[in-house]
Amino acid sequence: MYFALVYNPEFDERTKGSIETFRRKYDSFVDYWEPHIPFIFPVPCSEVEETKLIEHIETVLKKWKPFPIRMGGFAKSRDHWLLLLLKEGNEEVIALHDELYTGILLSYLRKDLEFIPHIGLALFARKDAGYSALDPKVVDFDEKLYRQALAEAESLKIDSFDIIDRLFLNRVILKWKKNELLYRFVDRKIFRLSEGHGEAREKETHKGKVSSPNPTRTP
Repeated sequence: MYFALVYNPEFDERTKGSIETFRRKYDSFVDYWEPHIPFIFPVPCSEVEETKLIEHIETVLKKWKPFPIRMGGFAKSRDHWLLLLLKEGNEEVIALHDELYTGILLSYLRKDLEFIPHIGLALFARKDAGYSALDPKVVDFDEKLYRQALAEAESLKIDSFDIIDRLFLNRVILKWKKNELLYRFVDRKIFRLSEGHGEAREKETHKGKVSSPNPTRTP
């Protein structure tokens, strides 16, 4: 089992439905996780004590207040994911990601991979390429399918605003499916971004939004 820290954006109903339909068509991970912006990629539960991880996240988030993001535009990752990008909020997401990868998480930082704030929409590695979501590597690329999907994604004209006011610490379980190593988010703790309110809250299996005035980062 693994831990992963993410944010699940909220979309308007039209955009939410369009993304769901797109993922149903192209994404083999669609039943395993909701669209999310990763902040901490999966780390083994056997190597990181949960209480210490929670304390670390709380310590980092105490310096942060909610901040706005705007989602739109696409790119392909080096391991062939189609990514929904951020038009606004990149600097804040990168800064928070970098602060989280300190202390007990410093050794898990992938310095060989540039961190690009994103939401992964679908993977376009060939089906028999042996891709592992826990150890992403460059594998055979299905370029024809990717180009088809990119055209469809661009036709959705996604331009969505949201406020990152909380992060979710997920437990992740592994599952093999047709020679692909997939992982499923099974439960989560909620951490709110607001000075003095970085504490972990009760586990939830659904998301409820909390209003967040003055969406700025504290110094």
